[in-house]
Amino acid sequence: AASSGAAEKELKGLQKQSSDITGFKKLSRELNENEQALKDSRKRMDELGKAIEGAEKPSAALRKEYKAAQNEVNKLESATARQTKTLLKQEKALTAAGVDTKNLGREQGRLKGNIALATAAADKQRAALKSQAKAQSRLAEIQERTNKALQKAANLSLVAGAASRTANALLGPLNRVIEATREQERVEKQLEARILSTGSAAGLTA
Repeated sequence: AASSGAAEKELKGLQKQSSDITGFKKLSRELNENEQALKDSRKRMDELGKAIEGAEKPSAALRKEYKAAQNEVNKLESATARQTKTLLKQEKALTAAGVDTKNLGREQGRLKGNIALATAAADKQRAALKSQAKAQSRLAEIQERTNKALQKAANLSLVAGAASRTANALLGPLNRVIEATREQERVEKQLEARILSTGSAAGLTA
């Protein structure tokens, strides 16, 4: 995956090479053991065959033992043929990957050092990716809190606007009543002033 990075990819490749070498050595050892067992089984089968040929009347037990030795030879021949084919295929793949199959001990030492370096690089890269993911998570958290604060402010603004409109609707008629009352008081004062003024004038005339 792209997120794993070049160091992780290199590490996996080196680990695969190391695993392939281990498998190659194991199969080589098993093949050598089976080849030796095949050699011993063939020798035993030849001895039993000669014993049967030399016997005037071979016993059933001798013939049975010879048959068992023959079956063992056939089984080992099949096993060694299969292992040889697999071993050649593995050797070809290792050689293509740059591994010297004639000096596997040195190759394993080289890989061990390279794996240590690649592991350190991969660990460093994983730590950097983890730190980056943590920072992105923190940023997303801050963004979410900011969005919530903005939404809350918008809601408060809407509530304030609605309250203002409600207050205006309630105070409008009241203001008109107050204004009418004040107007009536002015008219009454003006009328009273006129009456007073008229009364004074009449007194002077008499």
